[in-house]
Amino acid sequence: MSVSGYIEGLLWGDINYAKKNVTRWLFYVRQNERPLDMDETTP
Repeated sequence: MSVSGYIEGLLWGDINYAKKNVTRWLFYVRQNERPLDMDETTP
């Protein structure tokens, strides 16, 4: 479940595959509700 599936779908020209992967990814993120902490990523 990642954006790579969306990119892979676009590369193959499979829009349905790309949309399905992005929907699953968004649902996964929404379920976990873990927003990116900018303080964690910045050095």
